[in-house]
Amino acid sequence: MLPYPDIPDRAHYGRVFTDVSFWMPYVRAICARHDLACDAVTAGYPGTNPVFVVDESHVIKLYTDFFDGSRSRAVERAVYGLLARRSSLARQPVLPAPRLMAEGDLYPPGTCPSGAWRYPYLITTALPGRSLTEAPIGASDRLALARTLGEALAALHTVPVEGLAAFPPGEWDAFLCARRATCAADQAAWGTLPPHLVAQIEDYLPAPDELLAEGRRGLIHADLNADHVLGRVEAGGWRLTGIIDFGDARVGDLAYELVALHLGLFGCDRALLGEFLRWHGGFTPDAAFARRAMAMTLLHEFDVLVDVPPEILAAPDLETLAGALWDVSGLD
Repeated sequence: MLPYPDIPDRAHYGRVFTDVSFWMPYVRAICARHDLACDAVTAGYPGTNPVFVVDESHVIKLYTDFFDGSRSRAVERAVYGLLARRSSLARQPVLPAPRLMAEGDLYPPGTCPSGAWRYPYLITTALPGRSLTEAPIGASDRLALARTLGEALAALHTVPVEGLAAFPPGEWDAFLCARRATCAADQAAWGTLPPHLVAQIEDYLPAPDELLAEGRRGLIHADLNADHVLGRVEAGGWRLTGIIDFGDARVGDLAYELVALHLGLFGCDRALLGEFLRWHGGFTPDAAFARRAMAMTLLHEFDVLVDVPPEILAAPDLETLAGALWDVSGLD
């Protein structure tokens, strides 16, 4: 019988979750179960869950109970299904994303200790290319990427999601209200935002009912940083080959999508943001846009401001910071 993974706590998990030798018996067992080859196994780029690329043809992702694995797996599975159905109807891919090949639990019911985590997994196709974290690109290719992502995310944001159990009604409202309630405390604990700006958060953020009433909603990736965008150099320049890791996807405010994209992937470059917005077509980049985007920045579940240059964070107030980060007017 396949031994149960010995991972007593998060600290130990952090040491082994990308360790190919630790996970190799489990990867081999999964491949054998689905009649897939398993000769060359490499770890995917470190994220939250164990991810392994097998023979450069398929990817195995296991979901841990340390980081809400049940939701992540259900959401990622649902997104792959949505994209496949939408692409089939459109007779072309909605956006370059992996295709779901198989799924299961490493330990089906009755095969692991009572009450133990069963390690659900998904198997998807492997996409060509390398992440932008591993292979940064030049200025002209970054501008082209902003255009490509504008079109790709415009398609993602209009994929119908009604009735899916992975995105229950009210989930976004509950998430945003919870973030609103702890926002100032979280920012203070993270320590990236200067104290004088943390002190302004409560007055700057809209009240919960205003937050929920404003903004256009759709299917969002919600963590589209440089780790999750793949590409490769071809004749004529760099080309987008894939968007990966939909485990944090939500049906929520489209402005929330922009936060990881702009602060992380675009490096706070407002020219790239402006180009993205033009090709996306779903935003009106006015003063209200900058304030809304700043609110979503503060409310983000991760410390995304860590990617912002210190000289920008030295702004005297949040209104000034919003302009420095999100005002794209007059950039044409």
